[in-house]
Amino acid sequence: MSAYTIVPYERKHRQAIFDLIFESHNTHIHLDWHRSDEWLELEDNTILLAFADDSLHGVMGFAGPLVQTCWLRLLIIADEAIDSSITLDLWHAAKVALRGQNIHKIAVLLLEDWARKLYKAMGLTHVENIITLSRGGQLPPERKERKLAVTVQLASVDHIAQMVAIDNSAFDPIWQMTTDEIRRAKKLAAVCTIARTPDSTAIGYQLSTLYNRSGHLARIAVSPNAQNMGVGAALLDDLLWRLMRRETRGVTVNTQSTNWRSQRLYQHYGFRRNGHSIPVWMAKL
Repeated sequence: MSAYTIVPYERKHRQAIFDLIFESHNTHIHLDWHRSDEWLELEDNTILLAFADDSLHGVMGFAGPLVQTCWLRLLIIADEAIDSSITLDLWHAAKVALRGQNIHKIAVLLLEDWARKLYKAMGLTHVENIITLSRGGQLPPERKERKLAVTVQLASVDHIAQMVAIDNSAFDPIWQMTTDEIRRAKKLAAVCTIARTPDSTAIGYQLSTLYNRSGHLARIAVSPNAQNMGVGAALLDDLLWRLMRRETRGVTVNTQSTNWRSQRLYQHYGFRRNGHSIPVWMAKL
């Protein structure tokens, strides 16, 4: 019999979770555009807690489902429990809950090496890496003639539904963003633009952040029927000029190691790999 009692998250557990985050060295937090207190309250999340003698020793939290997939966003294990059965106890309970939501695949980023042995024990395997590319503040390359005429303009809240449709058509389910995530990202972005055809059809968008005069291209997506026609280049070119006018010192971007098309685009614009990468692990339920 397990030494731990597994229960679903309730609002009354918030402070205990924050205390465990502060006290434990074994903390995985990958919440994207949300703060911890905001993410805990999202309705579609699956969050399980492990207690021993009324003391919180572990937390495992999954984001809401995206087409039968989801991310492990939160994993906290108390230092004194790291070598116990707690992770597998949480995982077994989580699989029951996730299967009940018709979730077939989960993914997680290996942000800290302490989690590697836990992911292996859970049956996850390394599938690819998220790589980082960066460029300085040099001028963008000379513009080439594009196969499709597009206009790039600043996006407004009225464009969010169109951005969601583009995003969800451009990426596999595990990489898609929800409406809530795009709305929050739009609010926090320093530059968010949308690409339109002459008949005003939205076919691409990007959003970027700015911190201490350093830019980061957080998201760029192009509708599948408009890919390989210069739309991504138009969005990227427009972004770099906007950031230059803000005297940005450099720009970074993340992409999948298997996404050769995006890497070619970034390399054409002077981005180079900087050696930083994050492993992606996955498991089928």
